[in-house]
Amino acid sequence: MNDDYNSNYNQMGYQDAYDPQNPYEKPLDPAVERVRRKLMRLMIISVSVTMLLIVAVLIAVIYKVITPQTEKKANEVTPISELTPDIKTEIQTLPPEIPKFINRTIALPEGTRILSQSLSGNLIALETLTPEGGTEMIIYDYKNGHLIAGITLGTSSNAERPMAMPETPSNEK
Repeated sequence: MNDDYNSNYNQMGYQDAYDPQNPYEKPLDPAVERVRRKLMRLMIISVSVTMLLIVAVLIAVIYKVITPQTEKKANEVTPISELTPDIKTEIQTLPPEIPKFINRTIALPEGTRILSQSLSGNLIALETLTPEGGTEMIIYDYKNGHLIAGITLGTSSNAERPMAMPETPSNEK
């Protein structure tokens, strides 16, 4: 009786998958072999550079973690807990500075309505509806108390697009 478990692998009719002399593999064309070698070389170089960069980043991270940060930058804020006791009490006893109250009045013509307002820094922009039905933008510096600009918005038959200046007749002859 022939025992399959005890018989030779090659006698069973199976092909050895690890046979270095595989009869089905044909040798590559020399041009294809050159391209394959170039691609392998490029792949090895790319993987090597990537590994070096990863190692460099890891070294930088480890260096940053290990190195103590003792120097303070000029614009860095020192927490109150790190100050000396006499400076702490001096800071805690100072009252907060209250900004100076500013009272201004903007004189608008009778019947003018404010449609919208916008505040930016010391400037306030008011969009107003004049009694005649026109729209006017007023930009006012409330801190210094003077008018910066007054822009009247209107329509013109000479304007081709919204931002175009209307043509003015010239006095040249």
